[in-house]
Amino acid sequence: MNSVFNLIGNPQEYSLEQRIFNSMMLVISVTGIIVTAYNFALHIPLVQSIMTSSFVLVAAGSYAFSIKKKKYEKLFLPTTLYFFLLLAISWFVTYGSQGSVAFYFFIFVTFSVVYFSKKIGIFVLSVILYVAFLLVCEYLFPDYLIKYDTPFQQFIDVGLSLILCLVVNILIIHFIYKEYVLERDMKDSLLKRALLDKDQIEKMYKEIKILKGIIPICASCKMIRDANGKWNPIEEYLDKHSEAKLTHGICPDCITRLYPELNHKMI
Repeated sequence: MNSVFNLIGNPQEYSLEQRIFNSMMLVISVTGIIVTAYNFALHIPLVQSIMTSSFVLVAAGSYAFSIKKKKYEKLFLPTTLYFFLLLAISWFVTYGSQGSVAFYFFIFVTFSVVYFSKKIGIFVLSVILYVAFLLVCEYLFPDYLIKYDTPFQQFIDVGLSLILCLVVNILIIHFIYKEYVLERDMKDSLLKRALLDKDQIEKMYKEIKILKGIIPICASCKMIRDANGKWNPIEEYLDKHSEAKLTHGICPDCITRLYPELNHKMI
C-alpha cells in the first residue's frame, strides 16, 4: 500500500481527484510504452509509433509535474484536448474504425468522466458527436486512411489493443472504486472522531457551572439574592448554582470568639 501511495500520492497530501489524475497519467504512460513496443515488433507504420510515443511523453510529463508540484488543475484541460486531438489523428493512421484506436476512446472516456462528472451530459454528447464526425470523415474520405500492411498485422494490433483496453479499463474502475472507499473511510473516521469530541465537550460543559456577573450579597448576614428576589444562605446558593460541594468547619477566629475556653485548651 505504501508503494502505491509513493507512486500516486499519499492521501494525506493529495486529494482524491489528484490521485486519480496521477494514476491515469501513469497508466496511460505504461500503456503507451506497451503499445509502442508491439508496434515496432509488428512493423506497424512509423507514424503510429510516433503518435503513441507522444501519448507517453505528455502523460509522463503531466504525471511528473503533478507529483512534484502537487498541482494538476491546470494540466487537466490541456492534456484532455491534446489526447482528443491525438486520437483523431491516430484514427486516420490506424485504418479508422477497422483499426485499434477506437478501443482507446473507452480509456479516454473512463478517465474523463471522473473530471466531467458535473457536466457529464455535455461531455458524453461531445464524445458521441466527435466519434460520429470521425466516422463520417472515414466514409467520405476513405483514401485518407492508412491501411495495415497485412491482415495478420491488423488482426494482432486490433486483438492486442482490445485486450489491453479491457485490462486498463478494469484497472481504472477498480482503482477509482478503491480510492473512493479509502476516501470514504477517512471521512467516516474523521466524522466519528468529531462527533466523539463534540460529545465529550458537551459532557464537560454540562459538568462545569461557573458563577459570573454581579451577585447581590448582604453585607451583614452574607445572604445572597437570587434572580427571583429571594434571599438564600450562601451555601444553599452555591449548591444550586455550581458544582461545588460544601463541608462545614470553623476558622480559628470564630473558635476564639465563640468558644474561648476550647481555644484556650487547644493552645
